[in-house]
Amino acid sequence: TYHLLAALARRHRVSLLSLQGEEALDGGMEHIRQLGVSVELFPQAGPVARALQLGRGLVGPLPYNLEKYQSPSLRGRLRQLCDVGLVDLVHCDHVHMAPHGQASGRPFVIDEHNVETVIWKRFARDRGEPLARRALFAQQAWHLERAERTLCRLASLVLLCSAADGE
Repeated sequence: TYHLLAALARRHRVSLLSLQGEEALDGGMEHIRQLGVSVELFPQAGPVARALQLGRGLVGPLPYNLEKYQSPSLRGRLRQLCDVGLVDLVHCDHVHMAPHGQASGRPFVIDEHNVETVIWKRFARDRGEPLARRALFAQQAWHLERAERTLCRLASLVLLCSAADGE
């Protein structure tokens, strides 16, 4: 991600909107700012909001694995930047952020570091997990596969790591 931002910043004005995680705390964002990238960080959901996200992830339009990365404040800021013409393309690092790209109204790219559905299906097959957890993982894998396929079809471009991921 760092090297992609560095390459883009050499020729384009780049704004990074990110949920605040460990990389912000350990100075990682300062290295990105030194590339000339504008960085804006948004807080991750607190305990009550995470519980609501979990509930929505079980029955709502997005599985929990995507729901937990949704941020009204980040989405609102992205809309502001789009509305004033500062955004031509939204790059979504991981499918988790793709709902923000979709909502932007701009062309968006998904960088699929992993095909999340494959990971969750693997969790569901893990015989070391209790049956109830495997059932939950299977439900989320099914939900995630639908969301992942839809978002990838809507994206202007999907970047993949391998031909197997493309399958």
